Amino acid sequence: MFISSPQHPLANSGKLPVAALENYPLIAREQGSGTRDAMQRFFAGHRIEPRITMDISSNETVKQAVMAGMGLSFVSLHTIGLEVGNGLSHVLDIEGTPVCEYGTWCI
Repeated sequence: MFISSPQHPLANSGKLPVAALENYPLIAREQGSGTRDAMQRFFAGHRIEPRITMDISSNETVKQAVMAGMGLSFVSLHTIGLEVGNGLSHVLDIEGTPVCEYGTWCI
């Protein structure tokens, strides 16, 4: 899922095309992580070059950076339930996001 802080301009924008993410900084997991690989395949499939401004090796640090308004991120659904449930993070409704039923990856 793509996430943002609740105050981000894209939060509460409804369904968005992937291209809506192009101009925003992206906080990504480190090279070689499964989440990073899934994110890169997703963007490559849409012929979009993400604007990665930070590489971080911890899901918790990624979430904290997003909550602090430092950028958007692509995370596994099971890592963000508490933050979304408490209004600390917002799930962006990005067209074609590769998540299947029950939060399992489709790719």
